[in-house]
Amino acid sequence: MARIQEEPEFEQRDDAVWVYAGTRIPVPGAQTLTLGEVVTPRELRRVDEPPETAVFSLSEIIAEPKLNWILREGTRLRGGDEDLFAIPWDTWLDYAGREGAIWAPERDGSGIVRRLATDERAVRFARQALEDALETRGRRVAFASLLGMSRRQVGELLGVSATRVQQLMEEIDRPVREQLEKLAADARVILDALPERTQMARRSILRPPEWDRERLERALDALVEHGLLEEDPSTGMVRADGWSAFRGRRLQAVPTAERRAHG
Repeated sequence: MARIQEEPEFEQRDDAVWVYAGTRIPVPGAQTLTLGEVVTPRELRRVDEPPETAVFSLSEIIAEPKLNWILREGTRLRGGDEDLFAIPWDTWLDYAGREGAIWAPERDGSGIVRRLATDERAVRFARQALEDALETRGRRVAFASLLGMSRRQVGELLGVSATRVQQLMEEIDRPVREQLEKLAADARVILDALPERTQMARRSILRPPEWDRERLERALDALVEHGLLEEDPSTGMVRADGWSAFRGRRLQAVPTAERRAHG
């Protein structure tokens, strides 16, 4: 789930849109500056003649990764406090119009401009967090239903109608639902074979003969994600916990007719 970043980092997608690093959230008001707008080199020129050479300090080159090529291709000059690197002015003009760094109002603006951008950032992260939570809930509802809970039972837990539960399940994209169906079927196989509340090493859980290890790990990961298998990452020990509650009196997953048949 996307969390708002106190000191955000930015990255540029393939479509040139700037987003917060590690998220899909666009940066409000972001603009791409050219290298010429980011860095203003020193000029070496003859009197009354156009510039012949562009000179950059080592710190300027380090601060802008897209200038690193100057370290290889430029002529190194000995400066006072730090080294300088020189390239032909025409070469610099060829590069100056290329994309450089981001200008982000929340970082580079001031006053109300910065405040507006910061407010919009908070809204975008909150909206993304809500979308992520809704997606997670939908997947969990579908997984519980596929394991045997009825829409009425799920609805009682969530405080919504069975019709709403059905709507939540229908909102899931078909590829995701098909994946959940496979995971739930495999999860039932594992759960039915595990002793209740017995702790064991995850690696000791035997896979059905027709499964490969990857399929077993996917099923185990799904059980951990949905709370039916507790795992201690520090020891690698797991315990089937929640399956008995899932099948308990209030959350009985057996259809009504079958419950009557069993008294």
